[in-house]
Amino acid sequence: MIDILMATYNGEKYLAEQLESIINQTYTDWHLYIQDDVSSDSTAEIAREYAQRYPNKITLIVRDTPSGGAKENFLSMLPLAKSDYIMFSDQDDVWLPEKIEITHSKMLDCEHKYGKDTPLLVHTDLRVVDEELNTIAESHFKREHFLDKQNCLCNSLLSCKVSGSTSEINRSLLDGLKFNNSQKIHMHDIWAALYAMAFGKLITIKTPTILYRQHSSNVFGLDDDYSTLHAVKRILIPSMNTVGKTYIKNINITLECFYENYYNELSEKDRKALGELVDSFDKNKAAKVFAVVKNRLGAPSARGYIYYLVFC
Repeated sequence: MIDILMATYNGEKYLAEQLESIINQTYTDWHLYIQDDVSSDSTAEIAREYAQRYPNKITLIVRDTPSGGAKENFLSMLPLAKSDYIMFSDQDDVWLPEKIEITHSKMLDCEHKYGKDTPLLVHTDLRVVDEELNTIAESHFKREHFLDKQNCLCNSLLSCKVSGSTSEINRSLLDGLKFNNSQKIHMHDIWAALYAMAFGKLITIKTPTILYRQHSSNVFGLDDDYSTLHAVKRILIPSMNTVGKTYIKNINITLECFYENYYNELSEKDRKALGELVDSFDKNKAAKVFAVVKNRLGAPSARGYIYYLVFC
């Protein structure tokens, strides 16, 4: 059994399409928990209709008070997961029919290889589409020049290419997550990925398993322009590089929180590298770059590495 956690808020436009894509998966041993964050539109009503149609497959929880945001909504759902395997779902994507089957098969293979006690996170590529599901990018990994180096913490401290909507985690990983000062955590998927890289295994599948919909209401969206010219503009034009600076600031705050939560459990190498990076956050850019170069810190994409060095 796989528990799927979906956090919803004002998602009436695309929710039914996403629910249909989950119901029509080739792998059927799952249970979907939908938690609505006090939506002001018909999101809760749509979810309730599906829960009534599929009572053995879907459970709806409607919050009495707002959680504070998508991250908080997802984090508050984690105690609902009782199974050994957990997936996360956004409200506005479309899962390709074999999404669960592909991801879970790799999870079972990795548990056989590394043991069920090893914290594991399996994630996949995604196809970026517009509101009408027209393809923007067949492979997000290829367009972002993904380097597939997220095999240890130091290799990916500077950015993260894990999307929660494509991820599956096992019970060992979930049980190890700590959330002291959770307001510092940027998003739940980044937090889980950091834990997997530090204490277990992060496994990448280079096959798109979802249609990742880009629209004006995305909480966290992707660029629809992957050109080199656009990347240069994001660096040089102040109105465009504000987004990059904000993202890097949020990542740094998350890394500081991770360091505080897991200081005693980190390996000596990771503790030293992360500690020196965190110590540089309140210093000038030269100090940050020195910490990165000295500890050979990397990112899963060339573009992510450059962005970090520019915006840190």
